[in-house]
Amino acid sequence: MFLRNEVRLPHSLRLPILILRIVIGLSFFYVGFSVLFDPSLIPDLKGRLLGGLLEWLASPSPYSWLPPLAQWLFLGVGICLVIGFATRLASLIGGALTVWSFLPDILSARLNLIQFLSDEVVIAICLVVIFFSKAGHYAGFDKFLHFSLRHKK
Repeated sequence: MFLRNEVRLPHSLRLPILILRIVIGLSFFYVGFSVLFDPSLIPDLKGRLLGGLLEWLASPSPYSWLPPLAQWLFLGVGICLVIGFATRLASLIGGALTVWSFLPDILSARLNLIQFLSDEVVIAICLVVIFFSKAGHYAGFDKFLHFSLRHKK
């Protein structure tokens, strides 16, 4: 079967991917937590990593259900990435949220190279790396769930 013969990452890349997963997860968690539970942190965070995502998340939306759902999704994606639970799904949702928040910037102005030199693009690329590297298998719950499901027969 194809899944059993998959290529594994070398051990030298596992630690950097683990660190990347945790740092991105903490960033998503912190943005979601600050918007949901401590809005006083929002002005301090606007100029930092994920500042564009934070502004998009804290801004009013014409769809009343969208901001609360996105805020909870940010918090959930952050928790899942930090503990390594459902990392592929979490990175997919996080990437979709990141691209979704970046689309108004691309669509509202003329397209130029400087728009692609932002934190959102870097985060989206990091989430693609997390998705394809199966980062939850390195010191995460995904490894234990995969092991227990495979040996349950």
